[in-house]
Amino acid sequence: MAYSLDQHQVAQLRELVGAGIDGIGDVALDVDQVAVHELSPQIAGVVADLGLTGVRVTAPPRIPLPTPYHLDVRAFESALRSELWASVAGCAYELRQGGRTVFSGSVQDARMAGDSTAGVPAVPWTTQERMHVASCSKLVTAIAMTRVLAEHGIAASTPVAAYLPDYWVKGPNVGRITFAQLMTHTSGLGTAATTASDFPLMKSRVADGVAVAPAYLYQNLNFGLCRILVATVNGDVSPALRVGLGLDDVVWDSATLNAYVAYVEQNVMGPAGVSGTELGYRVGHALGYPFPRKIPGFASGDLRSWVGGVGWHLSVDELLRVMGTLRRAGTILPPAAAEVMLGRTFGVDSVISTRAGVIYEKTGWWVDGVRIQHSVALFLPEDMELVILANSGFGVPNANMLGRVSALYQECLKEQPRFPSGPTVVPAFVYAVEQDGDLLWYRHDGAETGGGIATWRGPATVGVGWGTAAHVFPAGGDALYLIDTEGRLWWYEHKGFNTGDGLGSPDGWAGPRQVGHGWGDAARVFSGGDGVIYVVDTEGRLLWYRHHGVASGEGLETPGSWSGPREVGVGWGTALHLFSTGGGVIYAVMPDGTLRWYRHDGFVDGRGLDSPGAWSGPVDVGSGWADVTQVFSRGAGVIYAVMPDGTLRWFCHDGYRTGAVQWRGPVDVGTGWDAFSTVFALLPREPSPVR
Repeated sequence: MAYSLDQHQVAQLRELVGAGIDGIGDVALDVDQVAVHELSPQIAGVVADLGLTGVRVTAPPRIPLPTPYHLDVRAFESALRSELWASVAGCAYELRQGGRTVFSGSVQDARMAGDSTAGVPAVPWTTQERMHVASCSKLVTAIAMTRVLAEHGIAASTPVAAYLPDYWVKGPNVGRITFAQLMTHTSGLGTAATTASDFPLMKSRVADGVAVAPAYLYQNLNFGLCRILVATVNGDVSPALRVGLGLDDVVWDSATLNAYVAYVEQNVMGPAGVSGTELGYRVGHALGYPFPRKIPGFASGDLRSWVGGVGWHLSVDELLRVMGTLRRAGTILPPAAAEVMLGRTFGVDSVISTRAGVIYEKTGWWVDGVRIQHSVALFLPEDMELVILANSGFGVPNANMLGRVSALYQECLKEQPRFPSGPTVVPAFVYAVEQDGDLLWYRHDGAETGGGIATWRGPATVGVGWGTAAHVFPAGGDALYLIDTEGRLWWYEHKGFNTGDGLGSPDGWAGPRQVGHGWGDAARVFSGGDGVIYVVDTEGRLLWYRHHGVASGEGLETPGSWSGPREVGVGWGTALHLFSTGGGVIYAVMPDGTLRWYRHDGFVDGRGLDSPGAWSGPVDVGSGWADVTQVFSRGAGVIYAVMPDGTLRWFCHDGYRTGAVQWRGPVDVGTGWDAFSTVFALLPREPSPVR
């Protein structure tokens, strides 16, 4: 219904707004807007937006150990395009990896010529064309809700009742409902097969209360309530707000709507480079049709009063920008927090395990009989995102494309070659020694971009009995070194480095082979890659060794298998941490937290201070590193730091070759890494098996 104010009410409200209403912050409250605001709007058509209710999506069984599968992009593009041309009235779609377009395409028109508005020409589908994304709006709201909770130090497990309007009646068990339950449709609020989320309905459902143990029930009002909670948690609207005059509902609705939209535009859309977003239909937006098209399309209209669970009009490009920025940039949420949000299914419908990793799925419907607006947003493995906006159902009325698209993706996963040829993105192969001595393997496919949890594979237990070693460190390529308590140096080759094959595989390992002795006096030891070992002795001298047998495990019994030791530096004993990124580049973390860069230009042959040009640096390239507990590199300037709370932090020193202060990061890419006594990554070797 339209909320109509008489002239006296309008005058009173204008006077209140002019004087400033206690309980409303900087939120603009437009009296003229309130005067015509619709608390319970009439939406054209029979609208249904029930997410995955009644939709069967079958997930393959979870695979205990990661398998080296990747997406055959060309096959997937061909299969997806063929499926869409045969099944929708029109659509636009795009796949991105690391924020860059892999492929995109379109089918037919977003709206037919003259449809709904005479004289308006046909609008072809493009990735810039906006459509009502329906329940994909919930993803936007979940992002905003997660961020505002983090900003105010509130856990998602916190009950929401204290942040709802004080004047609302709270029915049975409403005091138990948490933010997390709203964002996962487990609050129990609402009624099956209903979709509305206008203010009076939400107020009524809260008054009705819920069962003691609410079950999953997909309801738009869960995210409509989040729209209100974004405003109250952020302090834009006080739960105690009352204006009287019979205007509480309409003022609350308008004020929280404006606060929510402003927060989303500034903190979700803004960081993603998305502007001018809309909550209503504009001429030229995509319409909804049946498949095949036989009747004119329909527009979803102005959905401001239902916003939160539905309402946002976005393009394929804009939705991908939001998803990519959330996942990688760290400007909406830290990437690790974003992965936790998705893993807890806040704002997404389901999590599916595939042979290549985890898919986070979100779909949206907006239905008027057989005319449908249909959206699909997928966070895919390998740092990919896919968005499809279609203006019909999928093949037949009310069929959901989500399950078919997920199936196509899985059909196009191919086994990855053991050693990929040609230019590829080099992962980081990370090893961790647990307190019980197990050696764990991880693979970080997001090593070059700071990808989050979805870009990791593992852990896989690839060895046992490593906990008694005095030192464990990389040798270069797929080889590792271990110094035991008797000072013996052992060489291992992890042939299963690419897949995580370990002791259970006959080809998982070569070695161990003893390649040296007398290493027990090494106070500190670290690898330079390519068989180079640096030792800091008790006097702070830096000693250089090179194992020319690093590729095969040849040791002291083979003439010419070693060079060194050679003294190449002094005064290295004061550093808190020492590590190399390969190629002679060495970093030292100093007691004051300074990160210091050196380049040992005598890296290949062991030239030291007595040789002009043997060293470049030192150069101070960073600060604030004193609190890291472990730090290591996988080469090429990619650096990982374990923080005291167990967070694994990624950096990339783009200036690693010259000492230039050029950095990317930090990005939080993992948690729980404080449980390991030793953590390191494979370092380069020439020629290298690690590509």
